[in-house]
Amino acid sequence: MRNLRAAVVQIAAIGACWLVLAGSIEAEQFNPRRPVLLVVGSSPGSFEDQLARRVAPLLRSTWRQEVVVDNAVGAGGLLAAAKVTGAVPDGQTLLVGSIVGQVLSPLFSPSGRPPDPLKDLTPLIQLARVPILLVVGREKGIERLSELIQKAKARPGAFTYAAGGTGSLPHLMAELFMRETGTKIVQVPFRGTAAIQEIVSGSVDLAFIAGSSAIIVLRERRVRALAVSGNKRLPGEPLGEVPLFQEREIKGMDGEYWYGLFGPPRMHGDTVQSISNQVRKALLEDREIGLWMNSFGGELQLTNPVQFSEFVRKELIRWAAMSKSAKIRLD
Repeated sequence: MRNLRAAVVQIAAIGACWLVLAGSIEAEQFNPRRPVLLVVGSSPGSFEDQLARRVAPLLRSTWRQEVVVDNAVGAGGLLAAAKVTGAVPDGQTLLVGSIVGQVLSPLFSPSGRPPDPLKDLTPLIQLARVPILLVVGREKGIERLSELIQKAKARPGAFTYAAGGTGSLPHLMAELFMRETGTKIVQVPFRGTAAIQEIVSGSVDLAFIAGSSAIIVLRERRVRALAVSGNKRLPGEPLGEVPLFQEREIKGMDGEYWYGLFGPPRMHGDTVQSISNQVRKALLEDREIGLWMNSFGGELQLTNPVQFSEFVRKELIRWAAMSKSAKIRLD
């Protein structure tokens, strides 16, 4: 009988310990007390904005709080970053960032001290990747990448490419292309989606452009994609039919648009890990968001805070070195 009572007491003690442990685990979870602000540095309708608005209702279900998308447009995403940098580090204000706002804009910022994505923000989780396509107008009669390279080598400076200006990702990809192929092509600056329309019309010969911007005209067969960046082909048609640059022995052409979630600086480690885990779980459990990304020429790319921080660090080093070697600077 004494042994039985001792066993009961021991079981009760273990149960109490589990209750305390469960309570501490629960306390470490991110549970917002008011609506969460999801800041975006691009205009409504952009891929970045649409991504945020797809993610928001999934997080609303997870957190049982409203998730409000706030478009803080300006300075290539630096305005949005500054808004989050100055926020309280409690997870209530987050940033849907990108290679543009967190790497390229700080790198080519003409003045001041732009927010550092590793010191002034906290990387939480990478969300998506959108590779870069090299496209040409169909009336150019170029069907293969090797054919374009051969013609560009024979006529240096004769071929033009559309890009969003100095320091844009298409500009940097063109510089990489010229370095790796020994060609010379000339930039014609365009804003927004005008670049793909110029390719369709034949005013410009080629473009390095996000799959999300080219997907419609590709399906309509108004342009031809010769190659795509990255180390694996995208799923589905027509992008799945496009060969990788590396499949055509063009190395180093792995730049791509990427998007991720950042918080303010000095966030508590438990909050960082909790938000990352919750976002990852919400996105993996929703089949539609992955299909939506595929339809726009992208795919989910979910990493933990440590992996994302290291990725951003390498991106900063890589593109800074690239811009220096190509002598790219804003006048």
